[in-house]
Amino acid sequence: MSTLRQHYKAFVIEAHAQLVGCGGFAVPSHDRRYLPVAIVRGATAKHDGPLSDDAPAEGVVIQITLNERLDADPYRALRCAIDYACQVIDGLRSPEFEDMPRGVAFIPLPQTLH
Repeated sequence: MSTLRQHYKAFVIEAHAQLVGCGGFAVPSHDRRYLPVAIVRGATAKHDGPLSDDAPAEGVVIQITLNERLDADPYRALRCAIDYACQVIDGLRSPEFEDMPRGVAFIPLPQTLH
């Protein structure tokens, strides 16, 4: 299994290309298929320093398995997993907006009198 780790925003993405099927490495390379898998964890910063690769003691861990994206190239499977994980992270709500009250505000539109 090939692995690639990348920081994105406040997260660490650990991508894997898992070899799928029977036979393992006994199968010729052009017949192998790899399954993209991404594990997303929150990154921890130590003492206002750079982000650390250490797994946080608590927090959200998301595992993404792309079953329909089997690929013959393990590096392309890794990139696919990372790209999809970045899209998932972009879709998450920002924690700084979690506690804000939600409501409807009416903004009056200017009226033109004829």
